[in-house]
Amino acid sequence: MKKIILVLSFLGLFSAFSFGQLIDEKNVTVTMDLQPILQLNMTTSDQVDFVFDDIRDYYGGIIKYAATILKVSSSVSWDLYAVGTSQTGANSWDQQLTYSTSANPLSQPVLPLSLLELHQYEANGYNAIAADYSAAFAPASAPVAGQNSIWYSPTFAPYTAPVAGATDKYIQGEAGTAGGSGALGGSYLTEVPAAGTFSDYYFTIDYRILPGLPATFPAAGILPAVSQALDFGAPGTYAEPGVYTMNCKYILLEDQ
Repeated sequence: MKKIILVLSFLGLFSAFSFGQLIDEKNVTVTMDLQPILQLNMTTSDQVDFVFDDIRDYYGGIIKYAATILKVSSSVSWDLYAVGTSQTGANSWDQQLTYSTSANPLSQPVLPLSLLELHQYEANGYNAIAADYSAAFAPASAPVAGQNSIWYSPTFAPYTAPVAGATDKYIQGEAGTAGGSGALGGSYLTEVPAAGTFSDYYFTIDYRILPGLPATFPAAGILPAVSQALDFGAPGTYAEPGVYTMNCKYILLEDQ
C-alpha cells in the first residue's frame, strides 16, 4: 500500500511541472518620428550674366536657355515659387557700377526687378487660380508687359509667399490648401510619368532680358501686371548704362 502512495505522489509532481507556467515580461516602446522633408536640388551656375554689347541684343534681348534646373523631393504636399530680391530692399536692381559720366536727368539707375523674365518647362499642374511662367516669351517686336516677369513680394520679404492671383506666380502649386492646390509628396528620383504627361518634380528654367531701344524694358511688369516702361520717371527716361545685380530665389515650402 505504501508503494501505491509513492507512485501517486510522483505522478502529481509530474503533472504540475508539465502544465504549470511561469512568465516574466518586459515591454519596449517603439517610436516612429516622421519628419517632414522638403528637398530642392538646383543645377545652375553661380551667376547668370547678361552682357549687352551689341545693338541687336538691345532690340531682340538675350535668352539663357535651361540656365537653371530644379529637382524636388518632398514627403508632404508642397509649393514652389521664384522671387526676385535685391540688397536695396525695394523692387529695383542693385547698381554696382555706372558707365555714364553725364548728369543727364533722363538716364535712370533704378531698374525694376520685373525686367527679368522666366520661362518654365514643365507647366504648373496644380494651379486653378495662380499664374506660372509656362507661357513662351513674347516676340521682342510685341512684348507682353508682366507676362513672364519674375514675381517679387510687395513687402520685399522673399519668404512671404505669393497669394492666389493672376500676377502672383507659382512654378508649382498655389496659395491655400483648398482643392488640392499643392503638389503631392514624391520625388524626381522615383516618379515615372504616365504616357503623354510630364514630371511634377523636375523643372527647366530659361531667363530673358529685353532692354529695347532706348532701354526701357517693355516686357517688365509691376503688381498688377502693367507696363513698367514708364516707371523710370518722366517720359523719355531710359536705363543708365552700368553693371546691375539682383538675386533670384527659389522657395520650396509645405503647402499652406
